[in-house]
Amino acid sequence: MSLLRWEDSVSSAAPPLPQPLKLLYFSTAKYEHDWHCTLHTHQCVEIFYILKGSGSFRVEGTSFPISHDNVVVINSGVAHTEVSSAQEPLEYMVLGVNGNDFLLGGQQDHRYCILTDPSSTRPLLPCLEQIALEVSQKKEHYQDVVQHIFQVLAIQMLRSQSAASFTSERGNVNPKCAQIKRYIDDHYKEDITVDTLANVAFLSRSYLIHIFTKEYGEPPISYLVKRRVEESRYLLAKTDYSILEIGLMVGFTSGSYFSQSFRRLEGISPKEFRRRAKAEALKEAYRSFDYI
Repeated sequence: MSLLRWEDSVSSAAPPLPQPLKLLYFSTAKYEHDWHCTLHTHQCVEIFYILKGSGSFRVEGTSFPISHDNVVVINSGVAHTEVSSAQEPLEYMVLGVNGNDFLLGGQQDHRYCILTDPSSTRPLLPCLEQIALEVSQKKEHYQDVVQHIFQVLAIQMLRSQSAASFTSERGNVNPKCAQIKRYIDDHYKEDITVDTLANVAFLSRSYLIHIFTKEYGEPPISYLVKRRVEESRYLLAKTDYSILEIGLMVGFTSGSYFSQSFRRLEGISPKEFRRRAKAEALKEAYRSFDYI
């Protein structure tokens, strides 16, 4: 008889799970007509499992399609929102996990990742369904049961993806800078000044500007303007609000300031951007039309 020692059975190449890896919250969501698609951030990793429907995910200035059995992982501090198709309403489960990053081998964009291969994503569903059952029934010690089930789910995710890993810390990002960036991402529609940010972070104006610029390569107000323009791109392309209304909605104090900022960052006016976006959407509609 041969004796297999536990330490011999563990591959040294396996990426370690940070300890403790903890599930912070779990919920389910289904598209309703009062669903507000507003960019927002969290101070944890969010894992979405798309149960039904289709739509798209917006991650700051990026948008990509999603459908059933897709898994989307959004890293902490990353502005995002879900957009549902009206014809195929989205329904999904979402988990909030402590830590800052989930990374895949060869991943180019460290803000998020999307898993689309059903052979990798469907094995996660039994764990998610069991977590949902425990949360709904709330039997004795259900929190402990949920944490153990989540550990199994996390390991399944790591197994299914080459060189995947959860990380508890994101490099050496200055925590004050991360706090300021998150505040801007969550409040960019509001009247924000350097004084506002200095009060939030309990820093002097000059030191705040210095450390933020050093960390992110631009002053905080420049980042604020960029965030507002990113949001306006979506509204210009997807809604029929006037250009003035959109400018005010995303936080600009006047239509002229909005147009000036948009042209400086995008190279064209908001009006021209909208014209091109509508023309491209029309082309896509024609491409998908089935001729009989």
